[in-house]
Amino acid sequence: MQEFKWGILFSLLLCLLGDLTVWAQPVTDTPGRFSGDLQFEGRIYVTDTLLGADIGANSTPFYDYLKTSGDAWLRLNYTKGDLGMGIRFDMYNNSPLFTGAITEVNGIGIGNWFIRQKVQKMTLQAGYIYDQFGSGVTFRSYENRPLAIDNALVGIMAKYELTENISLKGIAGKQKDLFAFVDPNRSFINVYGPFIKGLNVEGYYSLSDKTGEGVLMTLLPGASFVNRTIDIASMDILAAQINKQDEPFFPSFNTYAYSIYNTLNYKDFTLYLEYAGKTDDTMTDPFEPVNRFFLDDGHVFFGSLSYSRKGFGVTVQAKRIKNYEFRTTPLQTINQGLVNFLPPQTRQNSLRLLARYNANTQLLDEMAHQIDLLYSPKKGIVFNFNWSDVRNTNDGTPVYDFFGDENILFREVYLDCMIKLPKRKWKLLTGVQMVDYNQRIFESKPEGTDNVNTLIPFTEFTWKLDRRKSIRAELQYMWTKRNYVLFGKDDPKPDKEQDLGDWLYGLVEFNMAPKFSISVSDMYNLPSKVHYYDFSASYTNRTNRFALGFVRQVQGIICTGGVCRFENAFSGVKFSVTSSF
Repeated sequence: MQEFKWGILFSLLLCLLGDLTVWAQPVTDTPGRFSGDLQFEGRIYVTDTLLGADIGANSTPFYDYLKTSGDAWLRLNYTKGDLGMGIRFDMYNNSPLFTGAITEVNGIGIGNWFIRQKVQKMTLQAGYIYDQFGSGVTFRSYENRPLAIDNALVGIMAKYELTENISLKGIAGKQKDLFAFVDPNRSFINVYGPFIKGLNVEGYYSLSDKTGEGVLMTLLPGASFVNRTIDIASMDILAAQINKQDEPFFPSFNTYAYSIYNTLNYKDFTLYLEYAGKTDDTMTDPFEPVNRFFLDDGHVFFGSLSYSRKGFGVTVQAKRIKNYEFRTTPLQTINQGLVNFLPPQTRQNSLRLLARYNANTQLLDEMAHQIDLLYSPKKGIVFNFNWSDVRNTNDGTPVYDFFGDENILFREVYLDCMIKLPKRKWKLLTGVQMVDYNQRIFESKPEGTDNVNTLIPFTEFTWKLDRRKSIRAELQYMWTKRNYVLFGKDDPKPDKEQDLGDWLYGLVEFNMAPKFSISVSDMYNLPSKVHYYDFSASYTNRTNRFALGFVRQVQGIICTGGVCRFENAFSGVKFSVTSSF
């Protein structure tokens, strides 16, 4: 109740400040503008004994007595000239987002606010800040609401246009502690104790061609520097845990991360190179016993080379990570307290079975490669090919074996063909995906857990009935134990499935643009003979969208935007409202 009163008081103060600031500015013909959006996600839990208590769609607080949950975010922004301000109200009511639907959490209050003003070449912002340095290797504050991630920097940021081609950006503050927001003893501003400050410089240079009218080459260099200082309270907790180890050490209060990067565009080629380093930092090894901390420096190297012309494009990428876990303190784990962000070096799939096994970045030891090809022999026909490989280095000596070994974390081979011929009312996507997935590493399974090897043929067909109506259908089949079933290898465990075994998925969707959409899908597990269905409908009216679905969802890893987390099974009704104004 105390925080709620503070929230109301702060909202009134923010509106009053905005009103006074507007009156203090010179009179212009540009009126102020309010904008914002609402996002609401609700759930009704229906006990499903068929799924079994071990899967999690019954015998939890959600199914036993809570029965409903809801999460909501309402944001309001105001801009007038060079002035901008905003505030966001957050509500978590019996939310499953923080625990993977094991138990509920609750929180309500002001989750975000900011004030921003541009003065000539300087832009100043205070409050909750979402931004990044370069690609985010040294610093990135961001949010991903479906995964309960809100790593806003609570502090100040300044941007300055030093010259026409050089800009500076500086930040100072503390990272938002979202888990404290749903703690009964939370305060108005919930942050981790350590202090973060940093500086980023970026440039832009171009070279004209011989005619002087076109651009032959561009350079976009940049560099960043970030310092994180652990607070005394967090250091006392950390030191106490380190002293329990067999080999204790002195942790460092200050850690410095730095990077240098450049994008070079020359004719049809684009080259991006980045190197980042980090001084001694205390980190945790998730595959060692509990409270296993170690002290070491780290680095990241990333390179990407692309070539593109009409009908053809190719991109080759490589990334090397060694001990580059950078958090507010080593006491945070999983997706908590991440100061930076390292996206996975793999393809982001959207089709249901193709997206079931995803890679998430291994911050302590990863060597990743990716090749992406696009070829269009004629208008309306496009081929896409992707190969990605993620592994640890086994002390610098990688072992290459197509069928998998202890070093391989993730490998994907993907090929599709999109056919959309001119003057035709249909579109066809068909292809195949093959994945090797180290379930023990990505899902923290016990020692001895087998890798998952899949082969998935898939097709998606869209038929346009008229200008507004269309029907879309998907069909996918996942073979597990691919190496034994399809390539003739002897199965050492013929009576044991890889993960949950083989799957069949089908979907039919009817769309009446721009308002209505109805879909029916079924994800069928062959070993258990269980149907995971989804009956959904949505209605869109201008900027308002309403969605309703009756769903039985299998447990597994859910990924969005390269960030992954485990979710338990779900059985019941999901409904959502999104609106912008």
